[in-house]
Amino acid sequence: MDKNLLYRCDCKEALNHLIASNIKVDLIYLDPPFNSNRNYSLIFKRKGVTSQQKAFADMWELNKRNRQMVLDFESIIKNSDEISPSLKLFLEAWIDPILNSGTSKERKMLVYLVYMTERLVLMKQVLKDTGSIYFHCDPTASHYIKIIMDGIFGIENFRNEIIWGYRTGGNSKKWYAKKHDVILFYSKSKNWTFHSTKDEIVRQHRKYGHKSFKEYKDNLGYYRYCTRRDIWDDINAIVGQTDGHNQKNVKRIGYNTQKPIELLHRIVKNGSNPNDIILDPFCGCGTTIHAAVQNNNRWIGVDISSNTTQVIKDRLKDIMVTQREDYIYIDGSPETKEDYDKMNAYQKQDWLINEVGGMPNQRKSGDEGVDGEMTMHLGVKAGKDLWGKMVFSVKTGDQCKPEFVRELVGTMKLKKAVMGGLIVDKDPTVNMEIIADKKGELEYSYAKGLPSLYFPKVQILTSQQIIDKMKFNTPPTQIQVQLHKKGQLKLKDQSL
Repeated sequence: MDKNLLYRCDCKEALNHLIASNIKVDLIYLDPPFNSNRNYSLIFKRKGVTSQQKAFADMWELNKRNRQMVLDFESIIKNSDEISPSLKLFLEAWIDPILNSGTSKERKMLVYLVYMTERLVLMKQVLKDTGSIYFHCDPTASHYIKIIMDGIFGIENFRNEIIWGYRTGGNSKKWYAKKHDVILFYSKSKNWTFHSTKDEIVRQHRKYGHKSFKEYKDNLGYYRYCTRRDIWDDINAIVGQTDGHNQKNVKRIGYNTQKPIELLHRIVKNGSNPNDIILDPFCGCGTTIHAAVQNNNRWIGVDISSNTTQVIKDRLKDIMVTQREDYIYIDGSPETKEDYDKMNAYQKQDWLINEVGGMPNQRKSGDEGVDGEMTMHLGVKAGKDLWGKMVFSVKTGDQCKPEFVRELVGTMKLKKAVMGGLIVDKDPTVNMEIIADKKGELEYSYAKGLPSLYFPKVQILTSQQIIDKMKFNTPPTQIQVQLHKKGQLKLKDQSL
């Protein structure tokens, strides 16, 4: 692999591309979303912004699409050589009862496990025989994931269950404070890369004088170094305002599930050699990539959202110092209408919303007419940024009628959105454009004293226009404003 790779697509597509390209990796770290208490859709968390604060757990609802995925998976596992017979029996025993009579939580877990099993099988194929994988999850799903990984990578290749303990706010009077994540460490074979480090300090009350280890003394007393345990409590989580010592945290870049880079440094250093290839199939804000760069490794990052890959691109600008950081950006977008037509309706909907900079609504049924949302800047008042919401409606297929625009206008009112975007496959009719024009324009000024700009409140784009890289005409988005404030993006005429 001559250059690093950054994919914007489902990691299943990226993994298949790596397999077809005969690219193997040395280490995989993944932190896929599941727990509904984590908000994976919020890229830049700001008080008062709600349009991108939908829990990622909606992705695991047993809707029509996910039900079909589970049913298709039943036939896949029967023919798979990568899944052990015992895991096949386990999954088959789960699928029918939960699919037909399970609780909502059980169904979400089933969909999640099916989704992850498909991708873990592919990850094993791209992993070198000397490679290892670190699966980062929380106690909600870790015990189920361990069963899946035992069945794919082999019980004999299980190395550690690493407990990452941290100190953040929030406790309960009814149970112990839930302050740890689980990282499951597996190798692909009995010969894997691992660099043991004696860097954990053990304090002692007195000098023991054992010949097997050196002892030291400082103003706090005697101490020695020992091999690091599988309990990591010396790296604290990144929180919104303060860390565990009530100090301002300067490391947060705005991504809600950002992991401290020290955590990734440890995994990358211990699990790879310089110049090895590190893969993160759910790379989010790019902390794994950052750690790989700083440890002189090659890297492959994958994320399905254009918002998050943009965050990674901007982060790379800050750390690029050598040719090691050169990379190829691979966009999983369809290049032609023929490619687009190969997608199913759900894939089209998600891709179209992502392409115009929005956040797709994972709840495909009962979505109240909202297929996606986007947060936009509405100006500044009393020194504070004002934000508004744009809602999207996607209508794929041969039909194109005025009712689509009227429904969108009704949804805007219901959701208190200041703008609405309709996406259709066919060219809009004259009546559709007339109805949209009647809603008028949104007046916008980036800051006090600047001339106002005007944006149509209701806009229509076709899928072909989006394939051709056209976007809705809007004020700056939330992400664009944040990048502008960091000096990484210039606003042209207050917009982009």
